[in-house]
Amino acid sequence: MPQRDASERAAYYKQWREKQKALDPDGFIKRSRKASRDSYQAKTPDERKAHYARTRAWNEAWKARDPDGFKAYHVQKAREFALRRRLKARGITLEDYESMLSLSPGCGICKKLPESKYDLRIDHDHATGRVRGLLCNECNIGLGKLGDSIEGLRAALEYLGG
Repeated sequence: MPQRDASERAAYYKQWREKQKALDPDGFIKRSRKASRDSYQAKTPDERKAHYARTRAWNEAWKARDPDGFKAYHVQKAREFALRRRLKARGITLEDYESMLSLSPGCGICKKLPESKYDLRIDHDHATGRVRGLLCNECNIGLGKLGDSIEGLRAALEYLGG
C-alpha cells in the first residue's frame, strides 16, 4: 500500500474522528477516560503508591495462578504494540497491513510463514518512503545490509557464484 501524504492522513483522521463521534455522540468514553486520569492525578503520592501496590499484587496473583496465560497475554500485547508503532511510522493502517498480509501471507522474499501476523516487518524504500511489502526480520535485515540496492544484490550473487 502506498504511504499516505500529510493531506491524506489529515483527511483519514478527520473521517475517523467523525466516525468516533457518531459511535459516541455524548462523548462518554472521552469523558470517562479523562475522569479516570484526573482522579488518578488528584491522588496524593501515598494514594498513588497504594494504587500501584494493589495493581502489582493483582498481577502477581494472576502470574501465580496462570503463568503461561500471563506470559502469553503480555507477549501478544508487546507484539501488537510493536506492530502499531511500525504502522504509525510507515503511515499505513491496520487494514492496509492486513490486506498486504492476505495477498502474501508470508515473507515476500523467502516465503517463510510468520509465527504470528505481528512478526512481519514493513519493507519500504528509504529514498521515497514508499511501502514495498512485508518481509521477515532476517530478509529485511539482509536487504538493509546490502544497501537496499540492486547493485548490492548483484555483488552478493557474484560472490556466491551466480
